Amino acid sequence: MSVNNRNGKGFTLIEVIVTIIVLSILSVFAYQYMGSSLSGSSEPIARLKQSLSLQQVAENITSDYKKNYSTNLPDFKTKIENPSASGYGTYTVVESKYVKFTGNQETNADPNVYNMLKITIKNSQNETITMLFVGL
Repeated sequence: MSVNNRNGKGFTLIEVIVTIIVLSILSVFAYQYMGSSLSGSSEPIARLKQSLSLQQVAENITSDYKKNYSTNLPDFKTKIENPSASGYGTYTVVESKYVKFTGNQETNADPNVYNMLKITIKNSQNETITMLFVGL
Protein backbone atom coordinates (compact mmCIF):
# COMPACT_ATOMS: atom_id res chain seq x y z
CA MET A 1 0.00 0.00 0.00
CA SER A 2 1.49 3.19 -1.15
CA VAL A 3 0.51 6.58 0.08
CA ASN A 4 0.85 9.13 -2.66
CA ASN A 5 -0.40 12.47 -1.52
CA ARG A 6 0.48 14.57 -4.56
CA ASN A 7 -2.05 17.04 -5.61
CA GLY A 8 0.16 18.79 -8.18
CA LYS A 9 1.13 21.80 -6.08
CA GLY A 10 4.73 22.69 -5.17
CA PHE A 11 8.11 21.47 -6.37
CA THR A 12 9.97 18.28 -5.71
CA LEU A 13 13.36 18.34 -4.04
CA ILE A 14 15.07 17.38 -7.31
CA GLU A 15 13.48 20.35 -9.13
CA VAL A 16 14.65 22.77 -6.44
CA ILE A 17 18.22 21.39 -6.49
CA VAL A 18 18.43 21.53 -10.31
CA THR A 19 17.14 25.12 -10.27
CA ILE A 20 19.75 26.17 -7.69
CA ILE A 21 22.55 24.54 -9.71
CA VAL A 22 21.47 26.22 -12.96
CA LEU A 23 21.17 29.63 -11.28
CA SER A 24 24.61 29.18 -9.69
CA ILE A 25 26.22 28.43 -13.04
CA LEU A 26 24.51 31.40 -14.69
CA SER A 27 25.55 33.74 -11.87
CA VAL A 28 29.20 32.66 -12.22
CA PHE A 29 29.16 33.55 -15.93
CA ALA A 30 27.39 36.84 -15.25
CA TYR A 31 29.92 37.76 -12.54
CA GLN A 32 32.88 36.98 -14.79
CA TYR A 33 31.44 39.07 -17.61
CA MET A 34 30.47 42.02 -15.42
CA GLY A 35 33.68 41.88 -13.39
CA SER A 36 35.92 42.25 -16.43
CA SER A 37 33.73 44.99 -17.86
CA LEU A 38 33.77 46.99 -14.66
CA SER A 39 37.50 46.69 -14.07
CA GLY A 40 38.25 47.74 -17.67
CA SER A 41 35.98 50.77 -17.46
CA SER A 42 38.34 52.64 -15.13
CA GLU A 43 41.18 52.69 -17.67
CA PRO A 44 39.74 55.44 -19.92
CA ILE A 45 39.04 57.57 -16.88
CA ALA A 46 42.65 57.28 -15.72
CA ARG A 47 43.91 58.27 -19.19
CA LEU A 48 41.57 61.25 -19.24
CA LYS A 49 42.85 62.40 -15.85
CA GLN A 50 46.44 62.26 -17.10
CA SER A 51 45.50 64.20 -20.23
CA LEU A 52 43.77 66.82 -18.13
CA SER A 53 46.78 67.07 -15.83
CA LEU A 54 49.00 67.81 -18.85
CA GLN A 55 46.53 70.48 -19.94
CA GLN A 56 46.69 71.95 -16.43
CA VAL A 57 50.50 72.05 -16.61
CA ALA A 58 50.26 73.94 -19.91
CA GLU A 59 47.82 76.41 -18.36
CA ASN A 60 50.14 76.90 -15.36
CA ILE A 61 53.08 77.56 -17.68
CA THR A 62 51.09 80.04 -19.77
CA SER A 63 49.80 81.86 -16.71
CA ASP A 64 53.30 82.16 -15.26
CA TYR A 65 54.59 83.47 -18.60
CA LYS A 66 51.91 86.16 -18.72
CA LYS A 67 52.47 87.23 -15.11
CA ASN A 68 56.24 87.03 -14.76
CA TYR A 69 58.20 86.26 -17.90
CA SER A 70 56.69 87.99 -20.93
CA THR A 71 59.77 90.22 -21.16
CA ASN A 72 62.35 87.64 -20.07
CA LEU A 73 62.23 84.51 -22.23
CA PRO A 74 65.70 83.19 -21.26
CA ASP A 75 64.75 82.91 -17.57
CA PHE A 76 61.38 81.45 -18.53
CA LYS A 77 63.08 78.83 -20.72
CA THR A 78 65.42 77.91 -17.87
CA LYS A 79 62.51 77.48 -15.46
CA ILE A 80 60.51 75.28 -17.86
CA GLU A 81 63.52 73.06 -18.55
CA ASN A 82 63.65 72.14 -14.86
CA PRO A 83 60.29 70.38 -14.25
CA SER A 84 61.07 69.26 -10.71
CA ALA A 85 61.63 72.83 -9.51
CA SER A 86 59.18 74.67 -11.75
CA GLY A 87 56.05 74.04 -9.69
CA TYR A 88 53.92 73.65 -12.81
CA GLY A 89 53.11 69.96 -12.33
CA THR A 90 54.38 66.65 -13.68
CA TYR A 91 55.77 66.77 -17.21
CA THR A 92 58.83 66.08 -19.33
CA VAL A 93 60.33 68.60 -21.72
CA VAL A 94 60.49 67.20 -25.25
CA GLU A 95 61.69 70.34 -26.98
CA SER A 96 62.71 73.79 -25.86
CA LYS A 97 64.18 76.12 -28.47
CA TYR A 98 63.99 79.52 -30.07
CA VAL A 99 62.40 79.48 -33.50
CA LYS A 100 61.53 81.73 -36.38
CA PHE A 101 59.08 81.21 -39.21
CA THR A 102 59.78 81.94 -42.83
CA GLY A 103 56.59 81.32 -44.73
CA ASN A 104 55.43 77.92 -43.53
CA GLN A 105 58.90 76.77 -42.50
CA GLU A 106 60.10 76.68 -38.92
CA THR A 107 63.83 77.04 -38.31
CA ASN A 108 66.03 77.39 -35.27
CA ALA A 109 66.73 80.97 -34.36
CA ASP A 110 69.27 83.02 -32.49
CA PRO A 111 67.65 84.04 -29.16
CA ASN A 112 69.36 87.44 -29.36
CA VAL A 113 67.62 88.22 -32.65
CA TYR A 114 64.32 86.32 -32.57
CA ASN A 115 62.26 86.13 -29.44
CA MET A 116 59.86 83.25 -30.08
CA LEU A 117 60.22 80.28 -27.75
CA LYS A 118 58.79 76.88 -28.70
CA ILE A 119 58.15 74.47 -25.83
CA THR A 120 56.86 70.91 -26.21
CA ILE A 121 56.03 68.93 -23.09
CA LYS A 122 54.69 65.40 -22.59
CA ASN A 123 53.13 63.32 -19.85
CA SER A 124 53.74 59.69 -18.87
CA GLN A 125 51.48 58.49 -21.70
CA ASN A 126 53.57 60.36 -24.28
CA GLU A 127 50.79 62.82 -25.04
CA THR A 128 52.31 66.15 -26.01
CA ILE A 129 51.39 69.81 -25.98
CA THR A 130 53.36 72.42 -27.90
CA MET A 131 53.29 76.08 -26.91
CA LEU A 132 54.78 79.18 -28.53
CA PHE A 133 55.76 82.18 -26.42
CA VAL A 134 56.76 85.53 -27.82
CA GLY A 135 58.91 87.88 -25.77
CA LEU A 136 57.77 91.47 -25.65
